[in-house]
Amino acid sequence: MSTYKTKIIITYPYYDPELRPFLTDKFDLEDVLEFEDMAEMIYRNDFLSIFGTDEECVSFPKELFNQIRNDECMDQIIQLIKKKHSCKEDEDAFIYLFSYDYMFLTHKCICSFLENRKLSGDEIDFINLKKLIEKENNTMGA
Repeated sequence: MSTYKTKIIITYPYYDPELRPFLTDKFDLEDVLEFEDMAEMIYRNDFLSIFGTDEECVSFPKELFNQIRNDECMDQIIQLIKKKHSCKEDEDAFIYLFSYDYMFLTHKCICSFLENRKLSGDEIDFINLKKLIEKENNTMGA
């Protein structure tokens, strides 16, 4: 069985000017500015790094979802995603959290959950993920 790789550092948002404001780590980003076009390729590599590349990877998001689905904070996030993307099922919304726009924050929230068996509503990455989804929801209606 695959395991979620919590020690992976997600790097693609450092290359994307739209995602940088949601980063909590502070780095000198001048050296990445000329490589912004590489963000999507780096996202793919980051995704494969956390899930692995073997065949078990396909079923692992479902196993992970079953572990985290009853967490109150994660349920808030899933409900926001369902509303924004008109998902009918919680599991579909959860999988959407690994899309380009959200994976960097989702990863940190999942790592926190796996370490503590609970996601804290006061955690900055949870707050930023919620803000990012809500920001998108607000701009959709504008």
